[in-house]
Amino acid sequence: MRSIKILTIILFSTLLVKAASAAVTISGKITEKTTGNPLEFANILLLSMPDSTYISGTATDVLQRMPGIVTENDKISVFGKGTPIVYVNNRKIRDLSELERLESSEISTVELITNPGAKYDAEGRAVLLIKTKTKINGFSAQITERLRQGFYLGNNENLNISYTHNKLNLFATYFHNYNKQRVTENHYFTLNNMDSVWHYRALMPNYWFSNNSQQVSTGFDYSLNDKHAIGGQYQYYTQNHKDIIPINTTTDLNGMPYEESYSQSYRKGNS
Repeated sequence: MRSIKILTIILFSTLLVKAASAAVTISGKITEKTTGNPLEFANILLLSMPDSTYISGTATDVLQRMPGIVTENDKISVFGKGTPIVYVNNRKIRDLSELERLESSEISTVELITNPGAKYDAEGRAVLLIKTKTKINGFSAQITERLRQGFYLGNNENLNISYTHNKLNLFATYFHNYNKQRVTENHYFTLNNMDSVWHYRALMPNYWFSNNSQQVSTGFDYSLNDKHAIGGQYQYYTQNHKDIIPINTTTDLNGMPYEESYSQSYRKGNS
């Protein structure tokens, strides 16, 4: 056991040294060619040569670097438009977690349309068009492991396998995500009546919740031409979550203690 711990420390130390030695600061100014004035609302991307791929994590990480787009807690929103409709290779996606399984190296272009036409049926929402690079013939596989350290350690794993032959593409993916958080919440309410003032407080100290999900998908697509394709996909998804919430409430009437209560809720669900 001690040898394993030492090996782990050496491994992490090596990674930290490499990360530190690879850190580079890039600075500069973007100006208009004709006037020399600073260019407003410019989108800056760091690309890797020779194939000009994004240097980032997943598609979600790429989107959060685009002007007008905000990503928070795996949710995407556009200023003034709310949650956008997302298309990947002209296919409307129903589950935004699919972007987390799309690596930045697979992305060719990203286009944000804030006033989409009728063909998108956007109902006032923005549209994101994501194009991926053309797949080459043969077999490919990609494995990704990510760790997130907050109060608890979270992780997710992603496995992508595909086989392409001319216009036919076969693919299978496996995605797993585990997340656990600890939160403290404090809520205050005040009610003023003609002859009384009520103060209500609900304290939820150090409650925690966790989420564990897995998804498996497999399918195919066949390109009829540059603008049309046909395909099918099967998805299996499972999730379980639980939380424990202590709730302490106090009520004051005209500055004097009126009532106190202590309770705890426990919830667990599977889908």
